[in-house]
Amino acid sequence: MMRFAAMLALILLAGCKEQSFDERYKSAQHKLDAKTAGIDQALAAAQSDAAEAGVIPAAAALPEGPVDSSDSATPH
Repeated sequence: MMRFAAMLALILLAGCKEQSFDERYKSAQHKLDAKTAGIDQALAAAQSDAAEAGVIPAAAALPEGPVDSSDSATPH
């Protein structure tokens, strides 16, 4: 009986496979994409609510896309 339990444990462990790097990367990327989409939606809702309330003008909303730091007014 003890041998059977040991063999069963080994067989079950042999069936467990560690995810490859690509699988782990893809999973993490999906989680991050979902999280950033939620943050973007919350930010857009907060901006529109603030604009409607007159707290910030609609033109002062954050720009779309990445900010290019090379356009800064400070000399290099």
